[in-house]
Amino acid sequence: MKLKIRDVEFCYKNGPAVLEDIQMAVGANQMLTILGPNGVGKTTLLKCINGLLKTRKGTILVDGEELRKMNRVEVAKRIGYVPQRADVSQITVFDSVLLGRKPHITWDVSKNDIKITKDVISNLGLSELSLKYINEISGGELQKVQLARALVQEPKVLLLDEPTSSLDLCNQHHMMSTLVDVVKNSDLTAIMTMHDINLALRYSDKFIMLKGGTVFAAGGHEVITPENIEAVYDLPVNVVNFMDRPIIVPL
Repeated sequence: MKLKIRDVEFCYKNGPAVLEDIQMAVGANQMLTILGPNGVGKTTLLKCINGLLKTRKGTILVDGEELRKMNRVEVAKRIGYVPQRADVSQITVFDSVLLGRKPHITWDVSKNDIKITKDVISNLGLSELSLKYINEISGGELQKVQLARALVQEPKVLLLDEPTSSLDLCNQHHMMSTLVDVVKNSDLTAIMTMHDINLALRYSDKFIMLKGGTVFAAGGHEVITPENIEAVYDLPVNVVNFMDRPIIVPL
């Protein structure tokens, strides 16, 4: 099992628990989507996994190694994080992606760092943008640059916070198809937050549904039922099949 989370609990300062009794397990070459309404703790959970937020209790393991015992560099070699929003600075696409190699650079950028950066940029179809500045590219292109920067870290687990939030319909599916290809061919585990349940259903292998700061349901496509969706989102829906794919239709 690539990533395992046991009994994770988190709160801000001395406030009430934001996340409580979180359990999760996901293997290599799998994509898991965290579902739930606004404010339920989806992004907070990603930040807890990445160590950006310190949990009050619980264990987070990657290939049996406990992340809480590692420093930031060691964590960065195992976890790649793609935030929902990125700072746009006066830096080229190539240099922005190369920054993802920082955990592996001991003294200076090596030929191997350059090669890995070029390969990832090429694989994601960004070669023509390499010398463009970040503030000159589109939102969809910036999402891909963020993904590339995380991938050059050569992580074992990839965390993505709303990876399609700023993309049009075509680019949403292009991004998700690219992500599936990367995960299935690179021995990666991907965990993402997403509001679009239909998009999640199309591309994800597993799901956890959060309600009240805890896991309401977890599993494969079988947990995406009208009953669970209404309980979590307070919205009655039907789940219908169209071209052998489940589709969520609000009533």
